[in-house]
Amino acid sequence: MNKISQILSTRVGGRSTSASKCATRTQDVVPEKYAITDCASYMDTQKPIFYDMVHSNNAARIRIWVKKKGLEENIETKTVTYEDLETEEFIRLNPLKKVPALIDSAGTTMFESAVILNYLEDKYSKVAPSFTPFSPESRALVHLFCRIHDLYIASPNCTQPGFS
Repeated sequence: MNKISQILSTRVGGRSTSASKCATRTQDVVPEKYAITDCASYMDTQKPIFYDMVHSNNAARIRIWVKKKGLEENIETKTVTYEDLETEEFIRLNPLKKVPALIDSAGTTMFESAVILNYLEDKYSKVAPSFTPFSPESRALVHLFCRIHDLYIASPNCTQPGFS
C-alpha cells in the first residue's frame, strides 16, 4: 500500500462522536499552529476548515464557490504559506503538500479541488445557487473544462515558489 493509500485509509471515516476522538483526529491531521484547541466547541459549531493559499488557482475554485454560496460564515478559511506546505503536520493533512485541503465538521480530511467542490455542493445542496448543472451533458461539459484546466493549463509547476 503506498503512502497516499495509507493516509486515505486512516483519515477517511465516520463522524467522531466524542471530544477525545475529535482531539486525537485533529492533532493527527492539522498543522500545530492551526490546531483546534477546544474540540468540544468545534464539534458544536461543526464548522469545516478550508486551507487556502493566496496564489493557488485550484484553491480559488473553493474560494469562489464559498463566496457565491454566501457561506463565508459557515466555512472557516486558513491561509497557508509555502513553508507551511512542507511541515510534517501539513503533510499529514495532504501528503501531496498542496492546497486546497478541507477538514469537515467530523474531522475528516480531504484534498483536491474537484473532490472538495463535489463534497461541498452535496453538503450544501439546499443553499442556492446550485452549481451542479441539470443535465448529464452539461455536467460532462463542466467536468471536461475542469480536466482541461487541471491537465493542460495548470501544470504542477505553477504551485512552486517563484512561479508567476
